[in-house]
Amino acid sequence: MAEHIVETMGVNVPAPDLSGPQVAASQSFMDRYAEERDKRLNVGVREYIDPSKSEKYKHFLDDPWIEIGTPINRPVQDNGHIKVLVVGAGFGGLLFAARLMQAGFKAEDILIVDPAGGFGGTWYWNRFPGLMCDTESYIYLPLLEETGYVPSRKYASGSEIRKYLESIATKYDLHQRAQFQSKVRTATWNESQWDATIAKMPKGGKESQISITADYVFFASGVLANAKLIKGVDAFDGPSFHVRIFEVGAGV
Repeated sequence: MAEHIVETMGVNVPAPDLSGPQVAASQSFMDRYAEERDKRLNVGVREYIDPSKSEKYKHFLDDPWIEIGTPINRPVQDNGHIKVLVVGAGFGGLLFAARLMQAGFKAEDILIVDPAGGFGGTWYWNRFPGLMCDTESYIYLPLLEETGYVPSRKYASGSEIRKYLESIATKYDLHQRAQFQSKVRTATWNESQWDATIAKMPKGGKESQISITADYVFFASGVLANAKLIKGVDAFDGPSFHVRIFEVGAGV
């Protein structure tokens, strides 16, 4: 039986994939692919604004859940040092701190910084009527075995989630390790440790700043607290508020 040899020069031609649909590798097909891809791409966090830099939208940062004059806890003083600086007091920051303590760190090794007045992240801010999580509680809520907590319903309400986050902070003694109404302005690595500046922003008071150093910095701030602009919003002159601080009496 004669042996047939096929030789290609200059390019390796892969064998056709017969397990899936066949498509033509034409330029028009590739152009269509690029067009559909571009539809699904967005500008990422550039879609969001920093309300603190906008006179028109900075009121989105107002915290309605604390009183004017609420004191700010300072676990680390100016020019102090901490092993781990955690930026954000939502699920990410709390879970990271809890895992650190499970691995042998002490609460005194950790500093949690967040602009809010308490733990919860997006669940601290969002409290509009009927707020619930669309993921089953036993999947969404972490550390259930460690805390011994049993969710009250299959899909937990926002208030239950917020209270559960507070209970995690209590279990791991993190309340005294949190500096709320504060924001990490800068965090720079200097070859041996992190140099960080933290702005204290008391409600109704004057902003001030401290500098600290840290061995490790964990960022868990997210983008959900920022306002997402839509086309034409700059031309809107009516009253506005962010959904995270929903005004129950607003006419919508």
